[in-house]
Amino acid sequence: MLQTPRFLLFDYGETLAHEDDYRAQDGFNAILKYADPPTNVDGDMLLAAFRETFHELRRKAHAVGVEIPNRQRWRWLFETFDLRFTLPLDELEETVRAVGRADSLRLDFTLQGDMEYYDGLMMAGYLDGVPKAVLSGGRYDGLMKKLGRDVSAVGFALYLDDLKRLPGEQPTLDVDALVLADRNADPAGLLCAVRTLTDEGLRVRVEAEQPPRLRWAKRYRYEKGALTEC
Repeated sequence: MLQTPRFLLFDYGETLAHEDDYRAQDGFNAILKYADPPTNVDGDMLLAAFRETFHELRRKAHAVGVEIPNRQRWRWLFETFDLRFTLPLDELEETVRAVGRADSLRLDFTLQGDMEYYDGLMMAGYLDGVPKAVLSGGRYDGLMKKLGRDVSAVGFALYLDDLKRLPGEQPTLDVDALVLADRNADPAGLLCAVRTLTDEGLRVRVEAEQPPRLRWAKRYRYEKGALTEC
């Protein structure tokens, strides 16, 4: 049974730890024992083939301005060695159907995270109309142990900038309300004032000075504990 993590740890891009003893071969060998039919391919062979092609593929992809998802590289690698896998998936399928998400979830054993420290479930989220993942993350209990915490940890990142690629009519305004406040304004009072706007369902941005090119419907100034439209 999955347990609720005691806390979440956010890492914005390989800034927390580098595992010198990380061995990709161990991960490959763990997967290869489920190959059906059994294979003589080992982790060292897979890693060598992956390294031989990975950097060249990345260089060519960057040259033409496209992205090759990790799952495509891993799928190519397994197909090159004619590897097929079987795992007991009945329990997982039953759980997914029970929560009504069978049509929106896909189990992909070729999914490989960019971070070295994932040691369990990895996830990626996609939206129709966006040519890359808008969400990625996974479980990294091993990293927490290296940081001295014997707890479970799951983290993910949501790439909001990529949502701009969604097709359809783009909003004409960046925010509904722009609030201008002095840098020394009382934070608690400012927060309460802004909340009166957000409680109305408005998108609010607070700035000390009006940003150039920002599109807004109404503009307010916060002074003496109150908002005044200006």
